[in-house]
Amino acid sequence: MKKNLYAFCPGDPQFPVITAMIRDAAPGKQVDLHIASQDEMYSYGETVCGGRPIALMAYFRAGIEINKALRQLVRWKFGTPDKIGTFLDFASGHGRSTRFTVADLSPERMWAADILKDAVNFQREQFHVNALQSATDLDFFHSPVQYDCIFVCSLFTHLPERTFTRWLTKLFSLLKPDGLLIFSVHGDDLLPKDASMPRQGIYFMPLSEIAELKTEDYGATIVTESFVSRAIERATGRSQYVRIAKGLTCYQDIYLIANGALPSSQLNYEYGAQGCLDFCVWESPGEFEARGWAVDITPGHTIREIQILYNGELIQTCRPAVPRPDIAVYFGNPGDATLTATGWQCRFTPPRGEVSPFSDILMVKAICSAGSEYFLDATYLHRICRFGRAALPPV
Repeated sequence: MKKNLYAFCPGDPQFPVITAMIRDAAPGKQVDLHIASQDEMYSYGETVCGGRPIALMAYFRAGIEINKALRQLVRWKFGTPDKIGTFLDFASGHGRSTRFTVADLSPERMWAADILKDAVNFQREQFHVNALQSATDLDFFHSPVQYDCIFVCSLFTHLPERTFTRWLTKLFSLLKPDGLLIFSVHGDDLLPKDASMPRQGIYFMPLSEIAELKTEDYGATIVTESFVSRAIERATGRSQYVRIAKGLTCYQDIYLIANGALPSSQLNYEYGAQGCLDFCVWESPGEFEARGWAVDITPGHTIREIQILYNGELIQTCRPAVPRPDIAVYFGNPGDATLTATGWQCRFTPPRGEVSPFSDILMVKAICSAGSEYFLDATYLHRICRFGRAALPPV
């Protein structure tokens, strides 16, 4: 394949930092890190993050978090990935999370489907999975097999009402007996403050970051649980489902439906750590103070340690203890003390005392009480840094 096909490859300067993050998230796994140059999820992140190194961190971090969620759900339903004979990653794009799933499943047992032809070709040629061309009109989508598990990450977050239930019905029809369908939605807690939810329970905005798709077919969708419940009943003929509020990266709701009975065992879902680096104050030459927040909303879990990394090197640790009532409000539990004391602050000196604000990268990592590790944030020093304590905002 042509070298210019990729936006990221082993020759990239960021490769050592990225591989270290992957090694922490998927120990012992061989993960293909190539990114297609046409990957909209990556290019959009580069625009938002203000540069390539941070966009790469955000891109792979998202793929890791999505895969961690999927692993838990597969373990609950099937026990181990080897019990899955056929797996469909539907609307998988250029493989932001597919690359991690392939590391868990052999490529011959995995299918990836997308509406973008270059995404289909990239996944087939790079990840060696069975790749399928999807279509706006679901009548033109055909699969040669049925699946033990179908994963649909961030498709129903974009569909209008006229195709929402139809696609759910279509995908459910592709399940094997006792197969599992997993999909995510934007819950109504994400409804803009100046908007009101329509009576039917679905709010659709015709806007998208993917230029190739018409916004009336692929926009931004927010739904109520009652709307999804009705759609599930129409698609499956049954009302049984499992909902995990904010289960995907603590933002999207996850729904699980089965072509048969769902497991009787309780799903003990681990959300993992979420948080960010809010700002960093340059106190004096070579001395900084960073502040942010971190939380694991899994019942009974806490954040054991925050790690500050400077250009990938661990330089300081701390623990969340600063009151942040705004975080508890965001998660819908303003009176929960475990969500309130989630702020952290940490003073550090860069290694070797050298500072290059426009190229140095500050990273934050959280270690949960369960032992899991999560990268929370990464940014250029100049994008987050303020000068002097007088610039400190109220916590």
